[in-house]
Amino acid sequence: MGERPLLEIVGRLAAGEPVRQIRDVRGTAYRLGASETPLAASQPDTITLPSYEEVAADKHAFAAMTRLLMHQTNPYTARRLVQFHGREAVVVNPPAWPLPQSEMDRIYGLPFTRQPHPSYGRRKIPAYEVVKDSIQIVRGCFGGCAFCSLSAHQGKIIQNRSRRSILEEIGRVAEQPDFSGVISDLAARPPTCTACAAARRRSSGSAAARAACTRRSARCW
Repeated sequence: MGERPLLEIVGRLAAGEPVRQIRDVRGTAYRLGASETPLAASQPDTITLPSYEEVAADKHAFAAMTRLLMHQTNPYTARRLVQFHGREAVVVNPPAWPLPQSEMDRIYGLPFTRQPHPSYGRRKIPAYEVVKDSIQIVRGCFGGCAFCSLSAHQGKIIQNRSRRSILEEIGRVAEQPDFSGVISDLAARPPTCTACAAARRRSSGSAAARAACTRRSARCW
């Protein structure tokens, strides 16, 4: 998720650092030109994925790439990833650190409009209609389900909001002029919600486990 990486990048740009030098931010990826690629795979703590050409031509290479990627979603153990595309390459840094509850509450307390981008005009957006009265209460999932990509973009570590933060957002949603009268969803995967409290209890004494675990289904977290 992009809140911390974005703040770091914006701060460094504001301080005058050239964007080309900002290549060490967790949770970001960057492109290497042809003259830089010979050094890409030789960096320490780096894993080279099957190339774009290999993945596009062979489903087995695609599966191997996906497996390598999923084993690098634990921010405590993840290594840098490199994928070549012709003479160039993309470098993916390790994931950003998970957010504590205080930061989750601060983010979801910001004055978002909860409206589609103005470029859509008055057009009806089916996907927006599904989620406009929903509330996001947690992030992350420690499952390793083959059909789901949630942990690939939210991480495997469950990050939760406080009850106060959730109730305050429900109040803001209820004040929207187009509110349907029903909170349609407390948005999180049902298994994640069920496991949330148990995961918090386990995580309090599992720093060593988190620092060593590379399993797709991270039950040891």
